[in-house]
Amino acid sequence: MLWHGKIRRELFWVTTGQVCSIVGYVFGIRLLTHLLSPMAYGELALAMTLVSFAQQIFVGPLSISLLRFFSATREQGDFSIFLKVVFDLLITQLKHLTVITIAVCCVLLWFGKTYWVSLCIVSVVFTFVSGFNSLYSAMQSGARNRVIVAWHDSLDGWLRFSMAWLVMRFMGVSSVNALLGFICASSMILVSQHLFFRRHIREWTSTDLPLRKNQNEREWRDKLWDYGRPFAIWAVFAWAYTASDRWALQLAGKSFDLGLYAALYQLSYVPMTMISMLMTQWIAPVVFDMAGDATDSRRLHKSIWSVFRAAALMLMVTMVAVIIAAIFRNPILQAFTGPSYWAVAGLMPWMVLAGGLFAVGQVLATTLLSANETRALIFPKVSTALLGVLLNFIGAKYWGIEGVVAAGVIFGVCYCVSVGVACVPSVRRARQPAMTG
Repeated sequence: MLWHGKIRRELFWVTTGQVCSIVGYVFGIRLLTHLLSPMAYGELALAMTLVSFAQQIFVGPLSISLLRFFSATREQGDFSIFLKVVFDLLITQLKHLTVITIAVCCVLLWFGKTYWVSLCIVSVVFTFVSGFNSLYSAMQSGARNRVIVAWHDSLDGWLRFSMAWLVMRFMGVSSVNALLGFICASSMILVSQHLFFRRHIREWTSTDLPLRKNQNEREWRDKLWDYGRPFAIWAVFAWAYTASDRWALQLAGKSFDLGLYAALYQLSYVPMTMISMLMTQWIAPVVFDMAGDATDSRRLHKSIWSVFRAAALMLMVTMVAVIIAAIFRNPILQAFTGPSYWAVAGLMPWMVLAGGLFAVGQVLATTLLSANETRALIFPKVSTALLGVLLNFIGAKYWGIEGVVAAGVIFGVCYCVSVGVACVPSVRRARQPAMTG
């Protein structure tokens, strides 16, 4: 089962990597908030919403597909063909992103927004580099090379902000230079990722069968499209929600509040999502391996209940984190941000709760991924995202930061419940044959 020796070792390394990454991330926030004013920090937060959009739409579906089918392609002897299809699709996606970026930059130049042209360009370059990093990480996770994944997670958490600080010290303090530091850090990590990839590629392709190459390539391209298309559909709406809190404050004329909110968000909401990433990074390869191609109901039943146990653990972690944030909110904010950001300490427990509820929903969603029922996630993800966008703009307009935080809590509850309801048919489908067989 899940708790034999190998799984415990894997959990140790996944936890080590994510903890080191979180510590580096929090340390980096302290570095940047002491250099950047709330206005400049708000600009950086808005730029990162552009990065998030590009990653979720153009890279995310490929990464999760590579992770999902890593074991299956090796079992079937198709890994080389599958890998070629994934990287071909990534290159195509990045070409599309380049065309869109050129069009957006032309529009910005037309309106005289030259600084935003710079932000847009460096954001896209960062997306390019991090996109390849994402695929390499997905392969190492699929192979369950936990030490390698932990190393790169830790490196990213510390190196990104350190390089941003270093670049700003030499080139001047600005959000563009901070992003240039992010690019330098991701490029260094990409070199390390590629070196490890070259060490393992021969092992991964050792089971390949040189049969029906062209036909297999078409089959995997079609299968990737069917599996990944729902991700691309809901990713648009998911991005709209995750970006709407910051853009709602900006459009409501609360640019100073935006910087305060961005720091609060990164110290409260983001750590909870990183913990959920720890959960899914650890459990996803295990449950995908258990489920196989999702045609064996007994294997699928075991994988689903493993996900449920992980989701229950995530909920308990959330409750503990909320209590800690309520007790130590002032010391935490004072330790990791500049004095300009301390006024929002009272909102920290609520922001932790919002992030934790969303994290529980994300862990639960692994149920449908293991069952190859990605389409079942379209409705809960799209509907709750639209609700969240509406709540963010209403909250920002009438209540400012407090309204946006409240919107996050309401969204978290709705998202967690709706994903749980969407999992019910898959649970019934897997459980009935397992009980009667």
